[in-house]
Amino acid sequence: DHYWEENRPLGGSYGYYWKDNDSSMLSPAELIKMLVRIVARNGNLILMVCPDGEGNIPQNQISRFDEIGNWLKTNGEAIYGSRPAKVASDPSNTGDNVWYTNSKDGKYTYAFIFEWPKTGNLTLRMAHPKWETKAYLLGYDKPLLAYDNPVDGMYVEFPQET
Repeated sequence: DHYWEENRPLGGSYGYYWKDNDSSMLSPAELIKMLVRIVARNGNLILMVCPDGEGNIPQNQISRFDEIGNWLKTNGEAIYGSRPAKVASDPSNTGDNVWYTNSKDGKYTYAFIFEWPKTGNLTLRMAHPKWETKAYLLGYDKPLLAYDNPVDGMYVEFPQET
């Protein structure tokens, strides 16, 4: 019910650390998961840039921000201006791999799925859409096969990974 904020550097230091490298910094995938989990729980993420003594931003930081920016080009509508859903995550059958947000107007619920389903389908146990609701992957223009099961949640079939 309240807003909160997470301040986080990309590595282990809140300032430039000359030993930071790709293995000591969070990966773009880890940063995106962090962003989603924070937004789904009504938070705001501030990722800190740590320039060196000359004011230059190291390439390993730039590349991470570029990758997050590219991900947001496709998925940003589920992040920017979103609101928390009634339930932030769906641990019942997927562990820590499904998180939810709602659009500002409440018309859409977004499910973030961190692992592609091995079977090609997934039941979102916390999702109960209105009758004949279409499900889409952001960045994929065809609707997915989806139906609501009042007991188990929303069943979704995903396209073949390309």
